[in-house]
Amino acid sequence: MKSNLFILKLKKFFKRNAYSIAVGTCAVFALFAITLAAVISTTTTKDVGSESGNLPIETVTPTAVIFSSPIEGADITKEFANDKLLEDKTTGYWQTHSGIDIAASAGTSVLAVFDGTVTAVEKTMMEGAVITISHTNNLVSVYKCLSENNIEVAIGDSVKKGEKIGEVGESLKEKADGAHLHFEVHEDGKPINPTIYLENDDK
Repeated sequence: MKSNLFILKLKKFFKRNAYSIAVGTCAVFALFAITLAAVISTTTTKDVGSESGNLPIETVTPTAVIFSSPIEGADITKEFANDKLLEDKTTGYWQTHSGIDIAASAGTSVLAVFDGTVTAVEKTMMEGAVITISHTNNLVSVYKCLSENNIEVAIGDSVKKGEKIGEVGESLKEKADGAHLHFEVHEDGKPINPTIYLENDDK
């Protein structure tokens, strides 16, 4: 009798609170689903991170720049001197020297030291013909004291390493030094010692 009474009361309770019980049950299941999803997401993230950590990381290595000599088999007769003074035989003054001088007779072929694009071709009174070539890594090579009559490139031309661009001439600025190539290298707009980038045999 007591058992039947309890069951009857229990039925009445569920009947009166059916809506609240249904809402509560849904809330519990929803909370469980959210928790389960969060756990799965965290586990997946950790697994992917772990796997990617074992993969090699691709890195981009800057292209190595090694200049060939602008004149084959020639010797440097005047060094780069940006932090000291050298005597200028033409004027007798002591001054800095923004490049290197390479001995060569007039008419000797002058070669591009690296692949690049010709950005300037000038004919000057003091320095003879001047050719400027832009290269990768913000490097620029400048060739001075060239013959004005034997320029073989024009602005905008693409040149290859070792390609002939002109011939050695003379200049009024360094007339006492005789025929030679004055060669400069600029990095980020500033002159640097060209031998830094020249092949070992040319240093």
